[in-house]
Amino acid sequence: MLSKKRVIIIAIIVFIFLIIGWWFWNQNQPFVERLFSNRMNSQNSTPSPTPLDNNIKNKVIIITDCALDAFWHDPDDALALLYLFTNQNVDVEAVITTFGNTSEPQVFNSVQLLLQETGFTTTVIRGAKNKTDINIEVKNFLENLNASDYTLLSIGPLTNLQVLDKEKLQSFKKIYVMGGALKHGNVIPLFKKEWNFAKDPDSAKYVLETSNVELITLDTTTRISLQPAVLRTIFARYPILGKRIRAWDTLNKFLYWHVAYPHDLIAAMAITNSGFFNVSTENLKVLNGQLKKDDTGTSQNVYDITDITSFYAAISDWAQKL
Repeated sequence: MLSKKRVIIIAIIVFIFLIIGWWFWNQNQPFVERLFSNRMNSQNSTPSPTPLDNNIKNKVIIITDCALDAFWHDPDDALALLYLFTNQNVDVEAVITTFGNTSEPQVFNSVQLLLQETGFTTTVIRGAKNKTDINIEVKNFLENLNASDYTLLSIGPLTNLQVLDKEKLQSFKKIYVMGGALKHGNVIPLFKKEWNFAKDPDSAKYVLETSNVELITLDTTTRISLQPAVLRTIFARYPILGKRIRAWDTLNKFLYWHVAYPHDLIAAMAITNSGFFNVSTENLKVLNGQLKKDDTGTSQNVYDITDITSFYAAISDWAQKL
């Protein structure tokens, strides 16, 4: 009979071999075979027209913690940037970097890598390096804007917005925020908090207390996963981005046993595809980095996807036109 020690050693060895085998399988199998069958139902549906807000030309400023240059190659923010750069109804006026998914210098390098790979140009402003960083360049840039002409999209920690007073924050045309979770978070150990809010709870609390935002929570973004056709199209059009998406997809499936969720892409799509979302008004507070409903909280617009099938079709249509 095997001793307890030998059983543990054998179990560890088997686990290691399973992980290695799973890794190679992910690297060599078509993406179609790697997705759950219920994720593929949308592939067989007839694409619905994309309800773009065609009469609106949005001047957008993006706050991002893009991590293409990090070890885990998280391209989630990059997909959001790519979507807005390629949208005819959007002018990306500036990209502001922030710590979050990785260090701010790596975020800056990631944004530069994306611009180099895609050929797009915009102003890039170095932002917060940590949650106590009061960045004067960002503060001056945002305060000198005619804010009512601009839409803000924050897809990272909200530190860069904490430098603004209540009056300035409320003067922007709209502020879209990808952050918070009312049901299940994505931060270990308890999975109660969402990553962006958890990285700087005080800034999240401040922004939601002082302004009315368009909030795209984790509860909404985890309803959509990346499709095989989208991945293949991006691989073909932008090889550097494609390679990183593949690594990211593999990492997500290892950690959570599901395909990757493009959280920030969904938040970006809310700017130009409002018809895909149902918007409800909720009184919300941020307590210790966790988003909660509270009658004493500030009224916020919370977005939820109305038609999953049409949303998948819109993402596929966008990828095909890259």
